[in-house]
Amino acid sequence: MKKIIFLTYIFLIFNFAYAEEIKLKTKEDVEIEKMEEQIKNLQDKIENTKKIKSAKDNKNLKVALVLSGGGVKGYAHLGVLRVLERENIKIDYITGTSIGALVGTLYSIGYSVDEIEKFLDDINVSSFLETVTDNTNLSLEKKESLKKYSAYLSFDNELNFSFPKGLRGTGEAYLLLKGLLGKYEYMDSFDNFPIPLRIVATNLNTGETKAFSKGDVAKTLIASMAIPSIFEPMKIDGEIYVDGLVTRNLPVEEAYDMGADIVIASDIGAPVVEKDDYNILSVMNQASTIQASNITKISREKASILISPDVKDISALDSSKKKELMKLGKVAAEKEIDKIRLLTKNDNEKKKEKFVNDNDVKVTINKIEYSEKFSNNTIIVLDDVFKDLLNKPISKKDIDKKIINIYSSKYMDKVYYTIDGNTLIIAGEKPHSNKVGLGFNYLTGYGTTFNIGSDLFFNGKFKNNINLNLKFGDYLGADLSTLSYYGVKNRFGFFTNIGYNESPFFLYENKRKIAKFINREAYFKLGIFNQPTNNTILSYGVLSEFSSLKQNTGGDTSKSLEYSENSTKTYLSFKYDSLDSISNPMKGVKASFNYNFAGSFGNSKSNLYGPAYTVRGYVPLNPKFSLTYGLDYSSLRGDKIRADRRIKLGGMHTNMNNNEFEFYGFNYQEKQLKDLINLTLGFKHKIVYSLYFNTKFNIATFNEANSLQMQNSRARMWKNYSQGLGFSLSYDSPIGPIEFSVSSDLKNIKPIGSISIGYKFD
Repeated sequence: MKKIIFLTYIFLIFNFAYAEEIKLKTKEDVEIEKMEEQIKNLQDKIENTKKIKSAKDNKNLKVALVLSGGGVKGYAHLGVLRVLERENIKIDYITGTSIGALVGTLYSIGYSVDEIEKFLDDINVSSFLETVTDNTNLSLEKKESLKKYSAYLSFDNELNFSFPKGLRGTGEAYLLLKGLLGKYEYMDSFDNFPIPLRIVATNLNTGETKAFSKGDVAKTLIASMAIPSIFEPMKIDGEIYVDGLVTRNLPVEEAYDMGADIVIASDIGAPVVEKDDYNILSVMNQASTIQASNITKISREKASILISPDVKDISALDSSKKKELMKLGKVAAEKEIDKIRLLTKNDNEKKKEKFVNDNDVKVTINKIEYSEKFSNNTIIVLDDVFKDLLNKPISKKDIDKKIINIYSSKYMDKVYYTIDGNTLIIAGEKPHSNKVGLGFNYLTGYGTTFNIGSDLFFNGKFKNNINLNLKFGDYLGADLSTLSYYGVKNRFGFFTNIGYNESPFFLYENKRKIAKFINREAYFKLGIFNQPTNNTILSYGVLSEFSSLKQNTGGDTSKSLEYSENSTKTYLSFKYDSLDSISNPMKGVKASFNYNFAGSFGNSKSNLYGPAYTVRGYVPLNPKFSLTYGLDYSSLRGDKIRADRRIKLGGMHTNMNNNEFEFYGFNYQEKQLKDLINLTLGFKHKIVYSLYFNTKFNIATFNEANSLQMQNSRARMWKNYSQGLGFSLSYDSPIGPIEFSVSSDLKNIKPIGSISIGYKFD
């Protein structure tokens, strides 16, 4: 028994010891060990950091300035900078995103705060951020093409289609920024700037934040400011970048990575604001704001000194509030003045390096190298442009002018250049040149039409443009045109047109429409032209057509105007167009001159001849106001001139190809004339963004022709005058300009309301 009890005791002791030895770890045990290790590491890190801090001399602490993005609200950064300069604070590093990157870059290379302010004024930041481009130097054939279609889809010769990457290109912005950088545009490292710099952008493929420390400064700035869907993304070293605010609108972390001990952060980002009601646009904006705010919150907490100008009630596009913005920046900085005054001061003996612009410095280029990605045709075209720069002293401005010419021809999307010794190195991106488009227009008194067509471009030193356009709606039409020419700058060539077109012709009596006719014509046109500049073209041609005029509505009396005939017309034409916009110009001049001689063959033996010219001009008084003026003249002579071939006065638009001239106060085509002199004066006001207010005053003297009786009416040249006054609102919409107008003939005082949607060809 004793043996059994002893053995049982030994067994229990053994099992107890074994159980203790094989105890299993639970999930909680693992987490405890992990946290204990983390605590130990943090304690070690705290102790090491304390040692580093105690070893530092407070007078030598490195200070970084961090500037956030926020569009026009970037003016507030200038108010912050002025306070820091007044307190003589030493800035050792700068990081920035979007407008903050632009302001930070200029300040880092030596621009004064006043110079930065002037630059922001000159570029008009609000318009810089808008989607409307300046078309001043766009070639005339491109302007005409843009009027046909509201929406485009591009494709290459292998039928690879591409959608737009953004509403606005960045080519001209690149040149603008490049001209600001002087000797710093290609520095090996941004650390070599007077104040070391980091420019922050977002990698569109990976979603990662990129803090650029070297490279082409102009390209990195554009990348940092490339608002998604508004601006085209920027490709750098094979990667695609957009606005830094997508991932890091307040790059505090990047400032610490540079070596900063203290970070001053100026945050002008939009806060999340509670709203009572939302629409589809405000929902998208609020969602974007929430995302940016959550990302920025962490950065704000890491800043040593956080300056937050109260800019929430000011739009990122409202440059009219610049003085208020700068004041808000100063007020916000003053709230942190006690902390700011603890920072290291500049050595009074060491002045901030002043920026020296070298845009006018002359260099001699004896060699041009092109990107290996360029085709032979591309090199031929570009070489024809740039070869004029060889073997003579030139400046950066001379190179920029050549690049602007390329942009105006729409041959290249982007052109980048560097100067290495005496070698000019050209790179860039070429778009898909072929396009298919859809357009729409409606005009009170005229009707509705749609356009669908395609532009094909075959480029080289010898170029061919082919356009096929189909018109349908109230009127039908089809046109196949070709344009073949030699040269890039001074172009010589020939053109052809073959097609069918329908257009309306109206008769009025006492301002009441009494009849409508449809003119149908099949035509063939052949001519030659010379285009010495993008804005100017001189052409001579022959037009052969078969036309018929048939009554659509109205009484039997007017049926006498119906006809069918063959005719041939020769003409000389001159056009000049320097308007900055196709739809709503604020500056520039547009002038056209035609001299026609037309004769029919067959039984009717009718003929007509005479000149016509028109001038439209816009004189800017400031970015928002322009004076407008216009002058029209036309005179027709001949035998048996058809009613629809006479000069027609009235409506909102001028179309010299059809002898139609605008006059606020008359209905579309209300007057049929033999002679006309028409003067227009007015002003144009850009209310906000793409919304414009126009007022026009017309005064015209003319010889009126009675269409039914073919006799002169009582209206005599120089003896009688007609005056009209009109007001309109115009908006640049995605489908083209939309214009609402009210006008009145000052004799009859009966108002006429009109609506125009889309482009009306002129």
